[in-house]
Amino acid sequence: MTAAPRHYAPVVTGDVTRVATFYEVESEGCPCSGSPMVEVVDFDRLHEDLQGAGAQLPERCLAESVTIHAGEAEWAVEVEVYRMDRGRHVAVVRASRDGGYHDVIDALEVFYRREFAPTGYTSWADYLDDRGYVLGAFTFQLVAASDGIMRLLDRSTDDARQSMLGSLVYRYAGRYDSLSSRVVWPEESNRGESLAVVSPFSAIIGRHQGYVENAFFLSAVLYVGARVTLLSLRRRLYENLRRVGHLQRAEADPRLRRAALGRVSSSVGAMEVELSANVESYLKVESLLLSLRASDFHESLFRSARVGDEAAALAVMLERLRSGVQGELAELASIYGARDERRRVLASGFVGALSAVAVPLGILFGYFGMNADEVDPGTSFMDVGANTVIYGLLLVLLGATLLLALALAFALRRLDRTREARVRELMDGGP
Repeated sequence: MTAAPRHYAPVVTGDVTRVATFYEVESEGCPCSGSPMVEVVDFDRLHEDLQGAGAQLPERCLAESVTIHAGEAEWAVEVEVYRMDRGRHVAVVRASRDGGYHDVIDALEVFYRREFAPTGYTSWADYLDDRGYVLGAFTFQLVAASDGIMRLLDRSTDDARQSMLGSLVYRYAGRYDSLSSRVVWPEESNRGESLAVVSPFSAIIGRHQGYVENAFFLSAVLYVGARVTLLSLRRRLYENLRRVGHLQRAEADPRLRRAALGRVSSSVGAMEVELSANVESYLKVESLLLSLRASDFHESLFRSARVGDEAAALAVMLERLRSGVQGELAELASIYGARDERRRVLASGFVGALSAVAVPLGILFGYFGMNADEVDPGTSFMDVGANTVIYGLLLVLLGATLLLALALAFALRRLDRTREARVRELMDGGP
C-alpha cells in the first residue's frame, strides 16, 4: 500500500522584501461588520484550531489597495484595519520593497515616521480620519526579508550578519558589534535556514512557510493590541488616582463622595478584567498557536517588550488603587454609622419634643372642656388673666421641653467633639 503524498506549505520566496507596519488606531465603532481574521488569512494547518478560538482573534474591518506617495516615490500598498475591543483597532500597511537592505531601511523609516500619504490625502492620519479612525502613537514593523538579503546574510561573517540585522532592527545602517538583550532570537523560529529576530518595535523574518508568516502576522496584531491596552490602562489608572486624590481632599457630602468612589471601584474592576483578557491571556499561547515556530516567535516578541513585567506592575498598581478606594469607602461607612446613630437620637428627641408639646395642649383642651367650678363657662380661653394657674403650668411645661431640647443638642455636639478628639488622639498614638 502506497501512502498518500504529504502536503507541506512551501517556503515563501521572492526578490522583494515585504514590510508590514502596524499602527495603533482608535474608533468609537467599526464602520463595517468585520470578518473573523481566521476567515481572511490563510493559516493552513493551524486553521482548524484557530477557527475554534475565533472569539479570541481580531476581526478585519477594512481592506483596501492604495497608492501612497513618499517624497518623489510612489508605491502600491495594501491597507487593513483589525478590530480589537473598547474602540481600539490596529491598522496595517503592507508594502513590498526591492533592492538591498539599505533601501529596506529607508522604507522602514518612511513607514515608521509616517512620512507618506495615500493618493488624494495630505497624510496617513488624514486617510484614517476619513474612515472613522484616529491614528495613535504606537508602531510596530514586521519585515520578511527577500531572497537577496537572505543570501547576503548567508555569505556574511557572524559579525557582519549581526550588524546587518541590527541595522534592520534599528532602521539605521551602522556597525553593531553586539545587540541588546531586548533583541531576541527565538530558537524554534530560527530552525534550519529560517530566520527570526524580534525586538519591541520590529521583527525580521525570512525563509518561513506562508502559514507560519501569517501566524507571525497574527502575533504582531495581538502584540500591538496588548501594548495599546497597556498604554490605555496606564492612562486610565493615573486618571483614577487623580480622582481618588481629589475625593480625599473634597469637602462634599459623604454620600456624593461614596457614589464617586463606587464608580472608581467599578472602573478598577473593569480594568483588571481588561488586563487579564487583552494582555495576560496572550503571554502564553501554545494552546492557541499549535506550532513551535509560531508560539516561540509570539512569546519571544512579548518577552522582548517585557509585556508580562509591565502587566504585573499594572496589576499591583490596580490592586493598591482598589485597596485605597476600599479604605476610603470604609471610612465613609464609619461616618455614616455615626450619622445614623445621631439621626436615631435626633428622631427620638423629636418624637419626645412632639409628645412634650402635645401633652400641654391636651391638658389645655381638657381643662377648658371640664364641667367644674374652676372653669367659668362665660370666660374665653384666650383670657389669660382669668386662667393664670393653667397657663402658668403650661409655660413651665413648655420651658422644660425647650430646655431639654437645648440640652440634647448641646450633648450631641459635645459628643461629636469628644469623639473627634478621641480619634485624633488614637491616631497620634494615644491610649
